[in-house]
Amino acid sequence: MKEKRGITRHEQEICCLVKWNFSRKEQLAVFNNTSEALTKSKNRLKKKLRLDEKVDLDQFIRLY
Repeated sequence: MKEKRGITRHEQEICCLVKWNFSRKEQLAVFNNTSEALTKSKNRLKKKLRLDEKVDLDQFIRLY
């Protein structure tokens, strides 16, 4: 995915945690960050992947 989409290491880590079914609470603990920061990171990733606003990023990643 990184080679195809040009995503950062942090975005790649987000994808891995989602793929491994980490809960949002667990993701926040791994990154030691706020909920708002994780939401912004996921929204930036969604834009890079050129996904529609209505697409669930977590579901997209799990199916990819």
